[in-house]
Amino acid sequence: MTTPLVVTNNTPVSHLLRIGQLPLLGLLFGRVLVPAQVVDELDRGQHVLGAWREAPGADALVVATPLDGPFLRQLLVQLDPGEAAAIALAVERSASLLLIDEVDGRKVGRRHGLRMTGTLGVLLEGKRQGHLGEVRAWMEALGRQGFHISDALKQHVLAAAGKS
Repeated sequence: MTTPLVVTNNTPVSHLLRIGQLPLLGLLFGRVLVPAQVVDELDRGQHVLGAWREAPGADALVVATPLDGPFLRQLLVQLDPGEAAAIALAVERSASLLLIDEVDGRKVGRRHGLRMTGTLGVLLEGKRQGHLGEVRAWMEALGRQGFHISDALKQHVLAAAGKS
């Protein structure tokens, strides 16, 4: 069985770090490609995230750089550098999955045929595979960190986790 190729944007990494669940990425996906532009964003956020490169689970993150060509430049017109690089890398490498939370980035990813999930999807998959207990507690932890979850999405995730 081959391991799926997964690419991530900044927000799933930073949110999982902030609630102590970064190791889920390695448990679920083995390794996850992180564009150099996203690494730069994470480095600039160390005042909030701490020494993220030494955090448990950070060893599953592998830095990769998308091609600096017309496709990336087109994406940069619409998105911030991290989102654009993550989408470009996912398309170039034919990734199985892109981890991204931002609505605009998801819209662009969908137009390019990418399969996507976000931080909540990672938590849900962690629950499905037996790595997490209650998803509700982790959603509450995200909320305490400023992650907004609509009531409708919260109910959807809880129902999918079997805890409606």
